[in-house]
Amino acid sequence: MILQSSKKKLLPVGFRDVLTNEANLQLNYAKQLIKIFNRWGYNLIEPPLIEYEETLLDVKSDKLSNKTFTFMDPLTKETLSLRPDITVQLARIASDRLSDYPKPLRLCYYGDVFRADKPKLSNDRQFKQAGVELIGSKNCFGDIEIIILSLESLSKIGFKKISLDLNIPVIIDKILDDLNVEKNKKKELKKLIAKRDIKTLKNFNVNLYEILIQLIESSGPLKKNINKIKKIKLGFFDLMSFKISPNLPILIKKLFLFFLNLLFFV
Repeated sequence: MILQSSKKKLLPVGFRDVLTNEANLQLNYAKQLIKIFNRWGYNLIEPPLIEYEETLLDVKSDKLSNKTFTFMDPLTKETLSLRPDITVQLARIASDRLSDYPKPLRLCYYGDVFRADKPKLSNDRQFKQAGVELIGSKNCFGDIEIIILSLESLSKIGFKKISLDLNIPVIIDKILDDLNVEKNKKKELKKLIAKRDIKTLKNFNVNLYEILIQLIESSGPLKKNINKIKKIKLGFFDLMSFKISPNLPILIKKLFLFFLNLLFFV
């Protein structure tokens, strides 16, 4: 006689009940993080869980991300989405509701996000996300601020071995400008870069291909790749030869040196 389990499948794949101990731990982390964010001058923003579909479009591929749950609003018949990330919502708020506020804006957030696909780091498709956004800062000191804030926040909630991924979002635009790429071709090239379609790029622009290959081969742990990074010639801002002005305030100089220490010796 075969016994069949009477246990029902109570929740969809990737969703679970967060019980008391873990729920309290998450709440404690949230309180600590928001307290730190506030102390640094970041104001808490709480966007809705649901947005219009077009608000959450993937700007890299010009189509809705496969990470996003989408459904029709039974009331208005409009297409809505559960947020897969809170960052894009803060960008909407900053460009609309807070557009007239003085810059830079310092905003922080904490809340649930949802993924239609399987996240890389866990099996959960609903999880907490916390972070800060410094919007409108036009110099490297904003980067320094975010780095120090990140290290302090993670340390306060118990992280011991912290690895920072540093990148320069505007570097692609700078490279394309340096190579005098026509404006109407930039969008297509950015799509190829976002897809990491390096072979097609070689046929499109050999110089761009050679620079990107150098950047790709120098990514990863800095200690292993610092010599490769020094050899890359981009034709614009040369970080290795950047000099610290003696007129900068002592605190600013210390922060800048802290940033360089992170960048080259972490």
